[in-house]
Amino acid sequence: EIGLTPQTISRFKSRFNCDIALLHSGLNDSKRLQAWQQAQTGKASIILGTRSAIYTPLPRLGLIILDEEHDLSYKQQEGFRYHARDVALYRGNLQGCPILLGSATPSIDSYHLVETGKLTALQLNQRAGHALLPKMHLIDLKIVKKQHGISQPLIEQIKNTLARKEQVLIFLNR
Repeated sequence: EIGLTPQTISRFKSRFNCDIALLHSGLNDSKRLQAWQQAQTGKASIILGTRSAIYTPLPRLGLIILDEEHDLSYKQQEGFRYHARDVALYRGNLQGCPILLGSATPSIDSYHLVETGKLTALQLNQRAGHALLPKMHLIDLKIVKKQHGISQPLIEQIKNTLARKEQVLIFLNR
């Protein structure tokens, strides 16, 4: 729901110049009903919503887009359990419309579907805003010696960063 900010909605409205319905759990009952009716009657051409929006009745469904499909928020864990990505794939197949699963880091499930030929991968040739890719170094820890579990190249990068009086953020898995 963080992505459903007023700025996001105004960007969609200015770009596509059509009626947009917004569906998320933060809406009160009357606003949710109003958005649902706009979708169901076809008045709204674009429906922006969170996970449960996949169940919205749409008379002219022509495209389903799951942005950041790898995000775990698409998975409903309590009560009625489902994964919005799986429901989207099923619904798209049932209604004969394409599904676009967007992600720079696809989920392992989606990657497997591409590898087995059940989905087709499309790649962007340039990043948004012509941003440059970050510099990355892959270090094979089977080859490079480690000191206290840390590779020498990593130790050097940390030292160089600290020497410039900059901070280092290290993420550790649980």
